[in-house]
Amino acid sequence: MTESLPDSVDVVVLGTGLTESIIAAACSRSGLSVLHLDRNKYYGGDWSSFNLTTINDWVEQEKNASETEPDVSQYKDKMADGETLVALGKRKTIRNVQQEWLPASESMTTVDKGDTSEQKTVKEAVEAEWRRFSIDLVPKVLLARGSMVQTLCDSEVAKYAEFKCVDRFLCLREEESAEKLAYSRVPCSKGDIFQDEQLGVIDKRRLMKFMTFCLEWNTKADELEGWKEYQDEPFEKFLESQEITGELRSYIADAIGILHPNATTKDGLTAVCKFVDSVGRFGPSPFLTSLYGSGEIPQCFCRLCAVFGGLYCLGRPVEALIEKDGKVVGVIADGHRVNCSHLIMSSEYVPASVSKGTEKWIDRAVYITNKSIWTEEKEHVTLLNLFQLDPPSALRLIEEGFEVCTAPKGFYLVHLTGRKEAAESSIPKICQRIFGEPDSDRPSPCWSLRFEVLTTAGLELPMGNAVCVLGPDHDLDYGSSIDEVRSLTAFLRI
Repeated sequence: MTESLPDSVDVVVLGTGLTESIIAAACSRSGLSVLHLDRNKYYGGDWSSFNLTTINDWVEQEKNASETEPDVSQYKDKMADGETLVALGKRKTIRNVQQEWLPASESMTTVDKGDTSEQKTVKEAVEAEWRRFSIDLVPKVLLARGSMVQTLCDSEVAKYAEFKCVDRFLCLREEESAEKLAYSRVPCSKGDIFQDEQLGVIDKRRLMKFMTFCLEWNTKADELEGWKEYQDEPFEKFLESQEITGELRSYIADAIGILHPNATTKDGLTAVCKFVDSVGRFGPSPFLTSLYGSGEIPQCFCRLCAVFGGLYCLGRPVEALIEKDGKVVGVIADGHRVNCSHLIMSSEYVPASVSKGTEKWIDRAVYITNKSIWTEEKEHVTLLNLFQLDPPSALRLIEEGFEVCTAPKGFYLVHLTGRKEAAESSIPKICQRIFGEPDSDRPSPCWSLRFEVLTTAGLELPMGNAVCVLGPDHDLDYGSSIDEVRSLTAFLRI
């Protein structure tokens, strides 16, 4: 029997994406009654993570998605005098979904079964371990001294999740070829720098001197000389003025500056400061990643909301909102009217009558591979900035696997994320240089998923007590999402 919805709450939240979930938790913890609804049968919306079976369901759902608004005329009997019924939208936030098994999936592999082993195709081996995959729609990392980590600690949501350091940073080497990329490992901590075998003594001193300069700049920028005339110039121009070129330039601009690709000098120094300041808090790495995928984080905030009395209903149709005197007074969900004082929604639910604002798209690709892009004895969580290969898309790569519980042992997930700035994506050509031809010494992807995720800005609802939150963005970390949450908590006065 379907549980009935309440007649009235303080806040209705539509969508269980990251921002909506943090706001719902904040409202519930502040003593407000919260009803959190989602048309989907899973948590996270466009921030979700899926296993290999549920990702197939998601692909079919998105391919068959319709933007047709529901007929809400049947709910007019639920309205009072002076109220207006407004159909909620079904705005598409995912497009161009393509999933396929690649030729390498038909090759044979040996699968260990205790004391015995057997031969299977790679596809059969992967499908047999479908539960062990956790495939992010939008993979991100957490800056160790960033606002998301602070929010997780302050709210005590951190106790619901587990994290591991991103322990390998790579940058492109200058001797890369048109057919094959070459990588260098980037040292992060002082100890890593002095142990690095690729940097010469002079470059090590220059790198240490530059990192010290950045830390001083972070606290007394006005007192330091040599950077102000470059503050609005490209960051690389400033690096050249500091005699930082070649491999060392790649270390700083491509790896340490990954938080802000294509930066001005001022933004580049800010990004380097954030990077350096975070090194050492939880280990020699400035970044953390969540076990079982980034989709765990929205669920953790939903759990906190529920602990403080928030009500959750997934897989329920949400048809309309009720407006009166320029404010939302309620919603129609599964044919039931729920009165509310505030409404928070993801862009998926925005009525068609509202301007779409500025639409941009995130270009995404996920591959299952049989080995790392750079094989070492120990498995790593890898971060690689590919900005130099296509600056407009600011492409980056995250590779993870068994160590963070996102793939079974012996397999890896390779995530590529960039801005969709051109009609033709640069990902296929770049992947050719990453993976090469089958049977090469490089990884052989056996499965791929391609899609684009909407990131919307400038959506303003005409109702004074209703807010549309932004979806995922291209940023590597969660800083902009936390900034939005802070502005919304001020709006809600919580």
